[in-house]
Parts: sequence; C-alpha cells; structure tokens
Amino acid sequence: MGPRRLKHIDSLLGALKDAGLRPQDACRLAYHCNNFLTELAADEARLASMAAASGVSRRKLLEQTRKAFRSLPRHEYPTLVPWAGFLIEDDADGLFEFGLKVWLDAIAEMAKRSA
Repeated sequence: MGPRRLKHIDSLLGALKDAGLRPQDACRLAYHCNNFLTELAADEARLASMAAASGVSRRKLLEQTRKAFRSLPRHEYPTLVPWAGFLIEDDADGLFEFGLKVWLDAIAEMAKRSA
C-alpha cells in the first residue's frame, strides 16, 4: 500500500465519484475492478508459467486445453464441451476489452440510478 498504489486507488475513486456514483457503490465497484484487473494479470502469468513448465507455447497449451475440454463427456458437460472454443480462446486483449466494456456499461447504469 505505497503512495503509488494509493494514488491509483484515489484516481479510480475520483473517476467513479465524478461519474455520479454514491460513495459506497464507488468503493465496492473499485474493489471489484481491482479484482478484475489483478485476476486477468494473474491468469496471464499462470498461463505463461504453465506453458514454460510444459515446454510448449501459450498457443499450444490453449489448444491442448481446448481439446481436453472437447473430449469431456458431453452428457456431463452439455454446455462446456460445445463452447470449449469460446471458453478457451487465445485473445487476451479481446477478453480484457470485453470486460472493460461490461464495467463501463455497469458504471453508466449505476450512475443513472444514483442520479
């Protein structure tokens, strides 16, 4: 919790306040936003670590995981199996941008309700 991190937290809270959110909503949203961002970064680090430990590329590891998901019993995993290609996609930027859009849409909706 050094000064740099505190400045980031304060900036996020200020932006949420400026968007019209109530203090409690802004603080809760900031908490979940932090978790969203740090978990995306942690997932990327875990994936890189797993690929390195396996001696394969990120792309190959994701391909293997997709294949493993598709080979699961379809009657036990009726949604996961056919959606494996979407669930295990190799588009970290697209995933981040989608999540960011969800967050921005949610903030806009919360700000409308707070007004």
